[in-house]
Amino acid sequence: MLRKVFAPLSFVDIDLDPKLLAYLKNIPQKSDRIYFQTIFSNEGIWLVETDNEKYYKVLLFKE
Repeated sequence: MLRKVFAPLSFVDIDLDPKLLAYLKNIPQKSDRIYFQTIFSNEGIWLVETDNEKYYKVLLFKE
């Protein structure tokens, strides 16, 4: 079972951007647990995704 772990402020960003929510709903299972951190900036919302072992991914969701 895939467990998604979010930083507390990430829930605000998820609520603000429907594209970000759609992306999170469709993540394939790569490991047991995936961690997410969002950073709100003038460019949009940055999403840092990692399993803390094999991969790190950084995406930008523009408004």
